[in-house]
Amino acid sequence: MKKMIFHLLIVSSYNCYANDKLKLYTERINNGFNIYAYNYEFCSMSVFIEFDLLNMRNLNKENKVYVLEPSKKRQLLTTLKVKIHSKPYQFNFRYGTNYGNNNNKSYDFDYPYHLHFENGVSFKVSQGYNNKSTHYGINENSIDFSMPVGTKVTALSEGVVVKVIDYNTKNCNQKECLKYNNIVLVYHDDDTLAGYLHLKEIHLKEKGASVKVGDKVTKGQVIDLTVNTGWSSGPHLHVRLYKQFLG
Repeated sequence: MKKMIFHLLIVSSYNCYANDKLKLYTERINNGFNIYAYNYEFCSMSVFIEFDLLNMRNLNKENKVYVLEPSKKRQLLTTLKVKIHSKPYQFNFRYGTNYGNNNNKSYDFDYPYHLHFENGVSFKVSQGYNNKSTHYGINENSIDFSMPVGTKVTALSEGVVVKVIDYNTKNCNQKECLKYNNIVLVYHDDDTLAGYLHLKEIHLKEKGASVKVGDKVTKGQVIDLTVNTGWSSGPHLHVRLYKQFLG
């Protein structure tokens, strides 16, 4: 979570702080500051902000999580007002972001997801949930399928692609190779996310078998091909269906 600090001696009346495709802006106004945000993502984003104020008040103090629609337009989050001008004032804030609407706490447990491979074939589960090998922490609900190189990977559900990493070629069976994971991340309308890992590097992809950020995908659509990149001991597909929360 990032932390920003502002004091009475601020010279600029306009400041910008970027976090991937979401940018926060502070703009000086009469008797205070406005806090704005731009969301450049292709899905809703949630921003958690925690303020520390000296001689200032937050006009939207009850709302720590702000939901931003997928739009490049400037969206007002809150306004900070100075209480007594004759006294020093300052504010600082810490913020974090995630995909989706953080206020949406429910989703359809009975939704019929498509398998992450084509119909008519089957693959062995090489690692299940809550496995002490690599499926722990944020990956505890992930599952691995052993698949030959070049197996077509299909989308679990309809959604929009919000992240693609497809330039890595290295792999090893050590955590240090985590940085070489190729990934496709798809955001669904119910604010869940599906992550597909260990995919093919870009120069090996078959025509029509890849997606890019901003693409809308349908359930069962081929989105990529498997290979052996990243933290991996052999060709397989790592799949994780999850939801992010802030605060």
